[in-house]
Amino acid sequence: MDDYYKILGVSRDASDEEIKKAFRKLAHQHHPDKKGGDEKKFKEINEAYQVLSNKEKRAQYDRFGKNFSQQGQGFGGQGFGGFEGFDFSQFAGAQGFGGFEGMEDILGSFFGGGTRSRKKRKGNDIGTHISISLQEAFSGVTKDISFKTWVSCSHCQGKGYEVKEGVETCKTCKGAGSITEQRNSFLGPVAFSRECTACHGTGNIPKKVCTHCKGTGRVEETKKVSVEIPAGIQNGVTLSMASQGEAGERGIPNGDLLIRISVTHPHGVTVEGEHIIIKKEVKFSDILRHKPIEWTHVSGKKITVEIPHNFVLGEAIVVPGEGMPRMKTGTFGGKKHGDLIIQLEVKTPKKMSTHAKELAEELAKELEKD
Repeated sequence: MDDYYKILGVSRDASDEEIKKAFRKLAHQHHPDKKGGDEKKFKEINEAYQVLSNKEKRAQYDRFGKNFSQQGQGFGGQGFGGFEGFDFSQFAGAQGFGGFEGMEDILGSFFGGGTRSRKKRKGNDIGTHISISLQEAFSGVTKDISFKTWVSCSHCQGKGYEVKEGVETCKTCKGAGSITEQRNSFLGPVAFSRECTACHGTGNIPKKVCTHCKGTGRVEETKKVSVEIPAGIQNGVTLSMASQGEAGERGIPNGDLLIRISVTHPHGVTVEGEHIIIKKEVKFSDILRHKPIEWTHVSGKKITVEIPHNFVLGEAIVVPGEGMPRMKTGTFGGKKHGDLIIQLEVKTPKKMSTHAKELAEELAKELEKD
């Protein structure tokens, strides 16, 4: 008996997850029903996994090695050489097995078929990008975009055949759209369905193929779409437009259109969540005189804010409700907008005259009395 750890290519202290991952890879590679598969190698891989994936059997194997089968927990009567008790759910998400609907789809991958329903299929999703200004993000905007993709053939309404000529029942699948076959597998004889290749799962054969799309039900064109971007959209958000992506073949539904939004900000303006943050340069004398701060809001209106008394340098001035619109209302106490946050950057003079220094000294003494 060969070393089970060497067969799976793992170390003797390998974790359960490492053993499982190694088995998945090797089982998919060497399955006898796949091109280039090796039945003998596949059985060895299966045998090794059945032991090393079972804590009790693995402990017995580590202890007794080649004599494992002679101990009370040996292979006899345990279904060791087959797949009894094997949990195929472990294949979910594994490389080479992702996206299967169930056991028949796993078998379909080995046998060159698959049973995924036409109703579950659709055309490919399309991704694109739109850049908008902060002003547009604040108020919301509609953007027209165009891109080249497959669209439903207008001549045959996406059916792939001349509608006036009609169709006839597929003789291969007798109108079922799928064919049931029986194959030998590692589970023994298994019956499974696959899509009929003669009628592409429709159950019908066109009497005359559409001359515009050559039977595919779609043609390549430039598609134009209007995208409504809601007020308050944030940078990096992806909008999804259902059924605006690539058209599927022969009446299969369209994929989706995914639009990633980039928001450009004016100099000195940033956005964090629903809050607009601006930086304003002020003089120290402005703070002492509580000089009003003026700023043109992204909405176009003028914002005037006075520097409050007892203002502490380094703190921000918050103007409630003057931030970005919230896309989901009814939260945060029902507030529909975030806040405007003003960060002051104090500018001191590069040079001071003698008179200015004298005045500053007098001011300092006066403030110390307060």
